[in-house]
Amino acid sequence: VSLVRHTFEMERVSIVTRLDDRMPIIYGDPEKLKQVWINLLNNARDAMPAGGTILVASELKRGEQIVTAKVADTGSGIAEADLKRIFDPFFTTKSVGSGTGLGLSVSFGIIKDHRGTIGAKSPAPPGFFEDPEAPVEHGPGTVVTVGLPLDHGSTAGEAARLRDEAGESRQ
Repeated sequence: VSLVRHTFEMERVSIVTRLDDRMPIIYGDPEKLKQVWINLLNNARDAMPAGGTILVASELKRGEQIVTAKVADTGSGIAEADLKRIFDPFFTTKSVGSGTGLGLSVSFGIIKDHRGTIGAKSPAPPGFFEDPEAPVEHGPGTVVTVGLPLDHGSTAGEAARLRDEAGESRQ
């Protein structure tokens, strides 16, 4: 968030954070995970060409040994048919020259390599943006949820539960 906040504000996109202050160390490749977060933030910004709000939230689920991160936007949302393909390589809804269709595919691979899950819901669940800092009027939005295990011994059951929570997901 600190890397993009100023640039996004110049494009009339504000970033609101709801970060869990109980975050433990997440084991993984910091540069690759940073690439995932940047990809998600850039996609959220691109979904709001006239400006809007990005909500970044994190939550420690200690009992399940999972950390979740959500990146949500107040943009126009993703069509249901497209939602099923957003993690496919070279799939993009952006105009020619505006995107390669690789950002989410690469992000999917990185999260999978970290034994995590990634999924998207659109429209955003009702009440998701009920926050004094978020705008009153906005589009249906999209929420991308990433789940990362706290250790490399996370069970398949925990990953399945997280996928169910995220909606359309791939592991």
